[in-house]
Order: sequence, then C-alpha cells, then structure tokens
Amino acid sequence: MKVSLKKFCLLCVNFAMLLIEIITLLKVWNIQSISIKWSQYAFWFSIINLLVNGITMYRLKVKISDFRLMFMLLTYLFMFGRVWLNYLSLDTEIYWVLQKQFSVISLCRTSVFCCCCIQALFIGLFFSVKVINENVERNFIENPLEKSNIVYSTGIILLTIAIPCRLITDFYAIATTASSGNYNTIASQTGLADDFANLLIPAVLCIMVSRPRLTNKIMLVVAAYYVMIMSMTGDRRYYTAGLLALGAFYLSSRKKKGKIKPFSMVSLIIIAVLLLNFLEILQQARLGNLGGVGSFFSEYSADLFVFDDLLYDVLSEFGISFYSIVAMTDYIPKMMNYQFGLTFLRMIPSVLPIGFLLGDMFELASPSNIVNNFTGLPLGATAFGDLYANFGLFAIPASFFMGVIINLIGNQSNKVNSQMFTVIYYTSYYIMINLIRCAIFEFYRSIIWTTCIPLLVYMFYSKRKNS
Repeated sequence: MKVSLKKFCLLCVNFAMLLIEIITLLKVWNIQSISIKWSQYAFWFSIINLLVNGITMYRLKVKISDFRLMFMLLTYLFMFGRVWLNYLSLDTEIYWVLQKQFSVISLCRTSVFCCCCIQALFIGLFFSVKVINENVERNFIENPLEKSNIVYSTGIILLTIAIPCRLITDFYAIATTASSGNYNTIASQTGLADDFANLLIPAVLCIMVSRPRLTNKIMLVVAAYYVMIMSMTGDRRYYTAGLLALGAFYLSSRKKKGKIKPFSMVSLIIIAVLLLNFLEILQQARLGNLGGVGSFFSEYSADLFVFDDLLYDVLSEFGISFYSIVAMTDYIPKMMNYQFGLTFLRMIPSVLPIGFLLGDMFELASPSNIVNNFTGLPLGATAFGDLYANFGLFAIPASFFMGVIINLIGNQSNKVNSQMFTVIYYTSYYIMINLIRCAIFEFYRSIIWTTCIPLLVYMFYSKRKNS
C-alpha cells in the first residue's frame, strides 16, 4: 500500500492532536472538581480539530460531494453545538437546559471524550489510500451510458416497491399527528413497510443515473414531497438525510471540468440556509407551539425567511446529541455493565424480519434505550454512545475502526456496473449520515437492506436480460 508523503504528514498531525486529547482525557477522567468551565477543554480541542481536519481534507482535495465532508461537519455540529454555546456563555436562555441534569465533572470528561472519538473517527475515515468519491465521480462522467437500460429498469422495479410502502409509512405518521393536533408525538410505521420505504432513494438514484435529463424534475418532486411530509409530521431525520444524499449526487453529476457554476453554488447555499431555517421551524412546532397540523404554513411561512439567531438556534437544537453520550458515561458502568460487544451480537439477526420471535432482544441491542429509561430523558442515541457502552474508553480506538469500516462501505461494489456503484455510494451516504444521531443497531439493518436489495434486483435483471 503506497501512501504519499503529504498524506502521511497530515495524518501524523491529526494523530498528534489525538494523543494530546487522550492525555487530557486521562487527566480529567477521575478528577473530583474543576476550577474552569466544563466546556473549556472541549471548546478549544474541537475548534483546533475542526481546523486541522479542514486543512487535511483541503490538502487531500476531498470533493464537496464526498460523504466524509458532510459527515464530519454534521458530527461537530451535533456533538459540540451546546458545548460551544456554553463556553461562550450563550446558553442561558436555551429552550431545554440539559446541563443541569448532570454534574460538571461528567460534562467535562464527556466533552473531552467526544473530542477523542471524533478525531479517531476522522483518522479512520482517511486512513485508506483512496478518496472515496474519486471512483464514483470518474465512473459517472466516463461511463454515463453503460448498461443504463438495466439500471433504469432496476430503478423502476425498486420504485414500484418503495412508493406504496413510503405512502403507507408516511400516511400512518400523518394520521397519528393529525389525531393529536400537534407534533408532540411523532409516530412511524415500523417493520417491512419502513424497510421497503427506504428503497425510494436508491430507486430515484437509479433513474437519475441512467436518465440524467430527468434529474432536475425528480429532485424537485422528491424535495417537495419530503418537505410536505416533514411539515405534516414533524419528523425530520431520514427525510433530511435523503435530501443531503440527493444534493450530493446532484453536485457530483453537475460538475463540469472540475468546477460548479457560481450561480448554481449560490442557489444551493440559499437552499441549504432555507432548509436549516425550515428544520428550526419544525422544532418550534414540535415544542407545542402549533395548534393544529393544518395551520403549519399559515403560522410559520413568514418565518421561513427570517434568519435572526439562526446559527444560535441550530447549535442549540442539534447540540442536544452530546447529552446522550453524557448520560452513557454517567450511568455506565454504575447502573449497567459494559457490554463488551454483546449489543453488536444481538443486532446481527435484526437484518431478518424476525423481531416477533425474539422478544426484547433487539431492544437490548441499543444501550441508549436502556440508559434513557434510567434518566427519564428522551435523548436519543449516537454511535459514540454505543461504542462507550460496549468498550468504555476503548471506544476511542473503536471509533478509528468504525471510520475505517465506514470508508470501506463507501467504496463497496466497485466491481459492478459503474452507474450502479454510483447508486450504491449515494444510497450508503443516505444511511450513513444518520449514524451521527442513531444507534449502530438501527444503521446496521438499514444499510444492508438499502444496498443489498438494489444490487440483487440489478444482478437478477441483468442475468435475465443476458440469458
């Protein structure tokens, strides 16, 4: 394996930062009191990490549509939004003050722990010699017509499966929300319908890859539908992830001679800002400020173009994920023993629809659910929290290996049709971006279903076509 001197030096700088953070973590892990703000260490470490990571990606010429770029940016946002606000003394009027639920010692050590995990994850993501997206973009540009009819037919087949399931899942969530008159309770259909509904993204990707002239129309239809469903249910995560994946594909497919037109870039930035504002408006609605679902647009349409305190609201809203990890470090191993990989063994059979046969086995595969019951706080789950629940402080090297595995997933299936590889890459993008804010258990089943089913349909149809 040949590694360039430039990349070796960049990774060495990142590794040096990781060592400094680990030493600091060992120093603060067992302290009994602190004389500084709990967020001080993490604030400066995260800012320096962000700078070093950014320089590394720039020097390695990471594409704007590369999964790792968005994944790292969102990871910092979700893990350190509240940390940054606390250090800058801007969290006194936050709508949900979670820091009072935990000791300053727990907050301090967990924030440094997050710095270590994110830095280890980053090194793992870039440990491979290849840049993930180089193959994807080259294949898309050089072979736009290769077996496109088979890829198109694959998309149509997936679409006939995904659309009914997507409608069933979404209408169930809409009906539940409408019955309560607000977004306080978000319900969704689970099981096979939900799994097949996720095939909508690979389905439309197949069609856009094989029929590029339809890309703009499909993007508009999917975006309009997703925005409508989010406004009617208050649910955001997978719809937003889908828009991000399709947006990354759009950037990749519209590149000409390595550049994107300035007008297109400005338009995308405006759309991104509006999307952030829309997500923040949904949060206000979910807090109970909306009297009825039907009044969403009349109540909030004007706010969509009001950007006062947008950055503050985004940091305070998405930064809640940090407290999920604080709860894990606070209650494990006090209330729950380290799992030593047991949760990962429990999730293996979850790829099959046999949950009704196994009782609460799959519930135990997500330690965050158990800890959330201890705290009584709906803090959700994170991959870093799962790693800590299994390995304690060894979650730091585990984060490195998770980065390596994510990198491998992004480079999968490059032996099949190049257009299909593009589909699988951005489908993986769609699922993996959720890893920031979901349990590994949830990610595991989704990534297998949404990548393997399209490949199986493609290979079956290809063999049938050639026979």
